[in-house]
Amino acid sequence: MIGEGEMQQWYALRQRGRDQRDGGRPRWVYIARLDVAEFRPPEGPPRMISLIKIGTSLCPGARLANYDRGSNATVTLLACFRGGFPEEEAMHERFENSRLPNGPRNHKSELFYPTRDVLAFVEELLENPENHP
Repeated sequence: MIGEGEMQQWYALRQRGRDQRDGGRPRWVYIARLDVAEFRPPEGPPRMISLIKIGTSLCPGARLANYDRGSNATVTLLACFRGGFPEEEAMHERFENSRLPNGPRNHKSELFYPTRDVLAFVEELLENPENHP
């Protein structure tokens, strides 16, 4: 298992590589709602559930369009603001209690349950017109 210090070093190296590849172009942190069919319903047909995705991209619209095509989710961009990986990571930590369980190979999920805290944060973001999609 990788230690916390090793993970932080890996993230820093990954970030430096992305910054160089992006040519210094500004990134966006985005918050999107994913409406998906429940993976394994206990009985009967799958029901729709909503999840929140917090991510970062140079172009959130294009990123989410790819996500929409590559999954069974209906994607709605809720809010976005200028920022990068540090801001995204801070949001992930802030809403840790709302995070879905870890994904494959124990990678931390970028998906969150739409709890009051998460939705209140989205509303707060939308008070600033610059954060509207």
